[in-house]
Amino acid sequence: MKAVENILDKLKKLQNLYHYEGNNDILNLTLDKLIEYEIKNSQENLGELKEELEIYESKYRLSSEEFYRRFQKGEFGDKLDLVEWSIFYKMWLYAQERLQILEGDSR
Repeated sequence: MKAVENILDKLKKLQNLYHYEGNNDILNLTLDKLIEYEIKNSQENLGELKEELEIYESKYRLSSEEFYRRFQKGEFGDKLDLVEWSIFYKMWLYAQERLQILEGDSR
């Protein structure tokens, strides 16, 4: 929790500086680069996770979305292979949400 508080404190300082000085080219450029870097990483992560999901989808001839819906209902049991698939799918969902937030499309 200390790390989160530290980050939030730093963001608050930047926010205060922005309100005090107005537009700051260095701050804007730095934040743009950081967001661009995080978007690129998220896109790469999504691609890697999609490749993993496609292996399972091909093996079981089922979309990950349909599998996960049925898996949550308990229709598939707890076979290790299927548990791994569900974990990859949850990671993919998280990565999608993260990318939406970074791109400014948060819900």
